[in-house]
Amino acid sequence: MSSAIEQRAIKAQIEQLARDTKCSKGLNCVRTQFKTLCRALDVGLKNNLSCLEAGDAICDFRIDSNVGQFCQCPMRVYIGKTLNR
Repeated sequence: MSSAIEQRAIKAQIEQLARDTKCSKGLNCVRTQFKTLCRALDVGLKNNLSCLEAGDAICDFRIDSNVGQFCQCPMRVYIGKTLNR
């Protein structure tokens, strides 16, 4: 369980990311308190998650490579790595 100090730090980081991240979906994940997160998996990359969404999903932060699709959304990566969601 996280301490109150850790929770405040996480909240502050999320607020900063929300100010800095330009999202065509209007940061729907934040507005819904992360109930509408896209499916992604932390595979150990520093600034990316493996994107598990369908191939036709539209997202400004998804990149395709010869080894799969990756999410580069700063908010989603932070949530995945910090909150394990």
